[in-house]
Amino acid sequence: MSRGSFRRRVAVAIAVSVGAATLLLAVGVWTTVRTALRAELVDRAVERTQFDVGVLAVARLGDQVRLSDFEDGSLASEFLLRGSDGLYVDTVDGPYASGFLFARPPSPALAGAVAEGWVAYEWVELSGRPYLMVGARRPPSGPDMYFFYDAQPIGATLSRLVAVLAGGWVGVVGLAWVVADRVARRVLKPVAAASGAANRMAAGERGVRLHQQGDDELAEWAAAFNRMAETLESQIDQLRQAEQRQRHFVSDVSHELRTPVTALVNEATLLSRHLDHMPPEAARVAGLVTRDVGRLRELVDDLLELSRLDAGAAVRLEPTRLGRFASTLIDRRPGEPIELEVDDVEVMIDRNCLERIVGNLVDNAVEHGRPPVTIRMEVAGGELIVEVADLGAGVPPEDRARMFERFWKGDPSRSRGGSGLGLAIAKEHARRLGGDLEATTLPSGGFAVRARIPVTQPLPDREVPDTRDFDDGGSREKGK
Repeated sequence: MSRGSFRRRVAVAIAVSVGAATLLLAVGVWTTVRTALRAELVDRAVERTQFDVGVLAVARLGDQVRLSDFEDGSLASEFLLRGSDGLYVDTVDGPYASGFLFARPPSPALAGAVAEGWVAYEWVELSGRPYLMVGARRPPSGPDMYFFYDAQPIGATLSRLVAVLAGGWVGVVGLAWVVADRVARRVLKPVAAASGAANRMAAGERGVRLHQQGDDELAEWAAAFNRMAETLESQIDQLRQAEQRQRHFVSDVSHELRTPVTALVNEATLLSRHLDHMPPEAARVAGLVTRDVGRLRELVDDLLELSRLDAGAAVRLEPTRLGRFASTLIDRRPGEPIELEVDDVEVMIDRNCLERIVGNLVDNAVEHGRPPVTIRMEVAGGELIVEVADLGAGVPPEDRARMFERFWKGDPSRSRGGSGLGLAIAKEHARRLGGDLEATTLPSGGFAVRARIPVTQPLPDREVPDTRDFDDGGSREKGK
């Protein structure tokens, strides 16, 4: 995740928090105002109802209130002039309504409360318009009178309040986003600086340090980062010095051993020529000495080669035709069951490196695999793909990441076989050419080690030099 996206997430979190808080505040304001407006309307309506029923109705009406007492309109008009918008009365000979809209009897709950002598009310909706319906009983025996008060102004006031609150909420959220983005940018600036410093350290700039300012938590964090960087730089220097000493030691030991080992090889060769003239016991011991001297010579040569690779020997690219290269490599191994499947194309590559890669892979397959060994070479997508396969079980998947390590052996207890450096040397050569090695199990059965090496191909009409040391082959060769 990029720094920008993280900053946006922080800003969004702050803005959302502010928006949620202001939304709750707006809802609270709306609820409070609505409650206050409705309570004010209820107080006014109850007060008017008490006066209308307890004073005016008692003074103007007799003991028996009939429908005709309201039909002349004088008392109803007086009630309406005092602020109510409609009237409904239960007389002894039928209900009276000041209009068709208000010809609505009260609910049983409201009628029951009024019958018990309470001044009661309920909110009703008539033709889609809200009203407050307030009822009271004319003392001492009635009738029950219900007054309607228009509540639409409260709805209009609340609608305007909602519009104001919504506009304010949008403005607050927008301002919160701007402020949160600036705050997040400022707060995360040290984090971005630390990320950049870490990336530069990963790229090799070991002297990178963070600027310390103030005495807050970020300053302590920067100080801790700098201490870590100093410790890491010191440890890297120590590791590099130790690695350099180790490489020099291996190189020096290998060089020092080469002369006596060469002498031993010559002496062992001379000794092997007289094995037939020795007693059986002495011949057996001489054979073991000859074999062990050969293994020692191979180990010293491998160590010297690794020393040269570690020192960073230069790569020398030259035109190489793969078909002839593979044929020549096989000609040097008479009697070994090796098959070729090679695209005979010309590539620019370090021929010595390629020879060591293929040779070591073949040695490994011949020694530890099951014949026949197949060498496949093709160029695809700007890469030279070299695959050496055999029909053996190969290396278990859990060990394939380690099989290219130096001195690794699948069976550490075995005393026969190579030095454990062949695959490591092949991998170093592949990396030296910009490629790498991988091991895989073939779908058809068997085990293979594959090298992928970036190469370039000469132009088709390129003139072939006369210095080549073997003839052109076919477009694709197969053989043993």
